[in-house]
Amino acid sequence: MDPVVTSTESSRLNELEAIIADLNQPHGELPVEAIEAARQHRDAIIPYLIRLIEDATRECRIEGDVEANGHFYATFLLGEFKASEAWSAVVEAISLPDDLPFEMYGDMITEDMGYILASIVGDRRRGLDDLIANPQINPYVRWQAVDAMLYQIRDGIETRESVLERLTDHLRWAIESRDAVAEGIVVRLAELGVKAALPLIEKAFEKGLDNNVVSRACVQELIDRGEEGFQETMANLCPPHDLIAYLRTWDSLTGADDYEPSSFDGNPTISFEPDLGGDFPDLGDDFFMTDDQATIRNAGTKIGRNDTCPCGSGMKYKKCCGKK
Repeated sequence: MDPVVTSTESSRLNELEAIIADLNQPHGELPVEAIEAARQHRDAIIPYLIRLIEDATRECRIEGDVEANGHFYATFLLGEFKASEAWSAVVEAISLPDDLPFEMYGDMITEDMGYILASIVGDRRRGLDDLIANPQINPYVRWQAVDAMLYQIRDGIETRESVLERLTDHLRWAIESRDAVAEGIVVRLAELGVKAALPLIEKAFEKGLDNNVVSRACVQELIDRGEEGFQETMANLCPPHDLIAYLRTWDSLTGADDYEPSSFDGNPTISFEPDLGGDFPDLGDDFFMTDDQATIRNAGTKIGRNDTCPCGSGMKYKKCCGKK
C-alpha cells in the first residue's frame, strides 16, 4: 500500500511546489519572495532545486536553450546552501557540449561558477580535477574549476601547496596537449605567488602562450608580489554579498527595488573574478582556441539570454538583439 499522506504533509508539498513554480518563470522579474521562501525550507527544497536543474539540462540538450529561469536561481541557492548532493546535476549542466552551458547560465559561467563549484564539491577529492582535465567541456567552465581550487584555499579546505601541486600537474599535461585550460591555470598559478611555478609557466610561453590572456611581464609581476599578492587574491575572490542584493545588480532582473537583506544565517557569498590589473584579450588562433569559442560576456548592463529584449520587441533577448 502507498504510504498515507497527511493533510499537513500534503500542504507542505504543495507549498514547496509553489515556491518552485514561482522560481521557474520565463520572464526577468527577480522572485524575491520565492528565494526567501526557499531559504526557509532549505533541507526540504534541495531535491526540488536539483530537479529544476536536471529538467533544464534535458531541455537545453534537446532544444538548444531553456525557456524558464528556475535552474538559474536554483543553482545560486544550492551554492548558498553548500548542497553537495547537487554536484552531479550541476556538473551535467555545465558539461553540455559547445556553448550550451552559456545557454543555460549566461554570465554565471564566467562570473560565479567557480564559487558555486567550490561550495558544492563536498569531499569529492577529484571532482574539480576531473572537470579541469576534461577537454570535452567548454574551456570557460574548466577555468572556473581552476578558480574553485582557489576558493578551497581561502576556505581552508586545501593548502596553497596542495593546489599548486595539482595545478602544475594539470598545466604540464595541458602544455603537452596544447589544451585550452592552460591559460587559466597560468593566471591562477601566478596569483598564488609561488616562484617554483615559474619554470613550468615559462615552458607554457615557449609553447605559444604569449601576449594573449597574460604576458610574461604580468606573470612575473604577480609572482614577485609574493605573499602580499596572494593575500590580495584571496581577499578579492569572494566578498560577502546577500544573494538577492547581488542579483539586483543584474539589470535585466526587476522587482527587487524594495528588498531589505534578511537575517539569513547562511551568510551567502557571491564570487567576483579577481582584478588582475588589466584587460587580457582572448587566446589567439595559434595556441588553444578558435575565434568561434570566444567568451560570452555582458559589458556593463547584464541581460539574461532568456530575458525580454530591452529593445521593446517583446521577444527574448537571445532571439532578438542577443542573437548570434
